[in-house]
Amino acid sequence: MPGFLGNLWATPPVDLRVVCPLPAPGKPIAPPGFFDPEVLRGAYAMATTITAVLVVLLVALCYLWTRSSLGPRFVLRWWIFLGGSMLGGFILGIAVLRMWPARALAGSCETNPTSFLVTIPWPDALNRGMAGAVWAGLVFTLLSLVLTQLAGRFPWSGGLFHYRGCPYPRLMPFGE
Repeated sequence: MPGFLGNLWATPPVDLRVVCPLPAPGKPIAPPGFFDPEVLRGAYAMATTITAVLVVLLVALCYLWTRSSLGPRFVLRWWIFLGGSMLGGFILGIAVLRMWPARALAGSCETNPTSFLVTIPWPDALNRGMAGAVWAGLVFTLLSLVLTQLAGRFPWSGGLFHYRGCPYPRLMPFGE
């Protein structure tokens, strides 16, 4: 099973290793330290929150773009917005984790016992980004189904009223 699939439901890693600063000349290389788990939880929670907000905004924009009924142009737009949400989930997952001010756990490095700034490694950020892309696609599809099947039944729902049909992906999304 690819590593990113484990990130779909896993909590942030608590034993993520930090490369400690180099020791003084003549001293042996220090063993790796650890990231502060609280900081990692905050980074992963922020990546999830930003991705969820992006998906909700893209679903709303997709359905409220025009008030026309379900047709080939809408299906094409739905596919484009689905791809955009997946790409956004991928990019935001990586960007948030790489730019988050992560810290080493105090006392985990022998060469620097204080809590110092480090960046989350690329493989972990990439795994989270791929998981964010999968989650964004799933949430976009499920939110589309829920909105059209529940909110689309009521006239007060505005533009969603015209999309009572299911926006499920067609076999030929770009023309039939």
